[in-house]
Amino acid sequence: IMLMSGFPEECLSSQWFDVEQSHSKLDIVILLLCFDIYPNVCFHISKRKLLTNEGREALLNENFVNYGREIPIFPSSFFLRSILSENSNFNKLKIFS
Repeated sequence: IMLMSGFPEECLSSQWFDVEQSHSKLDIVILLLCFDIYPNVCFHISKRKLLTNEGREALLNENFVNYGREIPIFPSSFFLRSILSENSNFNKLKIFS
């Protein structure tokens, strides 16, 4: 499927990562796997700004669990977190930041 979609064959070769160290490629692999596993995702751009999987920008409600005075610091660049919001656009969404 990936070859028919235009991905080069080298993309399918085995890759080794040291999980104890930071690797931007590993973060991207995790992101792609999560996008496949969780179809309801969005990307956290800044303090309140989100990018939905349709490519639309959205803002978090001030009552959201990650909203606060300080900019949240996450343990990795792609951190999975449930969004709890009454806004129908964010029901059952996951957030990456």
